[in-house]
Amino acid sequence: MTSPVIRRPLRAYAPAAALGAAALLLAAPLTAQALPADTITVAAGDSIQAALNAAPAGATLQLAAGTFREDLRISKPVTIEGAASRGTEIRSAGSSKTIDLTNVSDVALKHLAITGADSDAARPNATGIDANGARGLTLEDIGVREFGKNGIAITNRYTPTSPVISGDITISNVQAQHNGWAGIAFYTKSSQNTTDNIDNVSFVGAANAFTDNAYNVQFGDTGNTAKVTGAQGGPVALGTITVGTAPAPVSDKAGILVLDTSAVTVSADATLALTQPRAIVAADLLPGVTVEAPVTTPEPTPTPTVEPTVEPTPEPTPTPTVEPTPTPTPTPTPSTQPSQTPKPTETPAAPAPAPAGNTNALLNLVKDLGLNVAATTASVQAAPGVDLTKLNPAAPFTATLPWSANDAFVDVYAYSTPTLLGSFPVVDGAVVVAGADLSKLPAGEHHIVFQGQTSKTVAVIAVAVTAAHPVAAGTPAALASTGADGVLGLGVAGGILLLIGAAALGLVRRRRSQADAA
Repeated sequence: MTSPVIRRPLRAYAPAAALGAAALLLAAPLTAQALPADTITVAAGDSIQAALNAAPAGATLQLAAGTFREDLRISKPVTIEGAASRGTEIRSAGSSKTIDLTNVSDVALKHLAITGADSDAARPNATGIDANGARGLTLEDIGVREFGKNGIAITNRYTPTSPVISGDITISNVQAQHNGWAGIAFYTKSSQNTTDNIDNVSFVGAANAFTDNAYNVQFGDTGNTAKVTGAQGGPVALGTITVGTAPAPVSDKAGILVLDTSAVTVSADATLALTQPRAIVAADLLPGVTVEAPVTTPEPTPTPTVEPTVEPTPEPTPTPTVEPTPTPTPTPTPSTQPSQTPKPTETPAAPAPAPAGNTNALLNLVKDLGLNVAATTASVQAAPGVDLTKLNPAAPFTATLPWSANDAFVDVYAYSTPTLLGSFPVVDGAVVVAGADLSKLPAGEHHIVFQGQTSKTVAVIAVAVTAAHPVAAGTPAALASTGADGVLGLGVAGGILLLIGAAALGLVRRRRSQADAA
């Protein structure tokens, strides 16, 4: 068996006299953050576990196409990526947990097919992905099938004293089928009788599907007082999900089971995968699960146009013939101008959930959608004298951002933990942000995320905030923003030099995802 190959990133250097070199030097903080960690290539026939054991924290394991028959234990931050189109299969070697994540943060599994053992006798109580105390878990483009218990299970803690409580889970393009119990299950009470909430769980996109399991999606255990929450502590939004269990009773066709105090919603566009697929309705769901009402914008009532009133012009009085007198000049009657129809006042809709539930999810969203954060930042028009790299959080958030999408209002969020700054209007092709309160932001690098209320278009800018100091009278309102660490890091000055001549602002329609295992 060959040893895994570790590739370290190359860094480019150029003479300092050239403009390109100056831009690279100015942008050095951003470049350093954008470089990948150590990358380990695992060839067909090699051991994934051996590569994991040798990998430093934060490394990326790139698996070759083919089948790896082994069970894995993950206990450090790492990304494991298979070949495109799930060309890499990890098949159970017969243990109760094929991929076991224990007391760990910041793990991502991508482009993998995970399959149970060949024999049914080897499958009872087996789980495909089991996360006991996992925070910052991303499951992207994953298929899990043929396990005796759960396809994916996510539990709060491995032991009562475990420092890691499960949360910040992103599920994107995940399908779990033909598993003996749940396709995906969230257990808010661990095997050690520790009860904690599992927070910030996000189902992203329209490709998540859990079908033909005993129960497709499960939340909690009977009698639990804890709950699973979505973004900002709200309901878990399963979104445009596909669920369905062929032999399910009429009262529970969807197979979504809520046993704790979780609140769960599905989109009105979600699909029930029966013999004849159709949209999910309330009668398909058990207590604790509701169908989101479609958002409709009322049409403004037209104001009738007032027709002008025309006064008749009086005839002049005839002049006597004996003593001619001057003919009086007719008194002109002023014409009545039609009154203008007042334009209906538009108001923003209720803000939608943030496009990403946390810093890691925002980093993944920017990477997946190819957003150009530096170019977007360079397009911001701030008040005169405001430096985007030295913003005063004591000053109001005031700026405009070009906006080509068809939106009347745009929701603006501050990161790392998404905080709604407000919903702001689009005027003459630009989002006008005025008076947002950024006083609670810590000093450091931050990000502001814009999301169209109608188009769901997403744009991200990067700024930096200094320690708060008094704002002098008459000083223009300063622009501030909030944080996301990692690949979006600032480097604004160098980024602008590198991006001179960029013609288009990258506004990309949102996609979002989070997932876990317990």
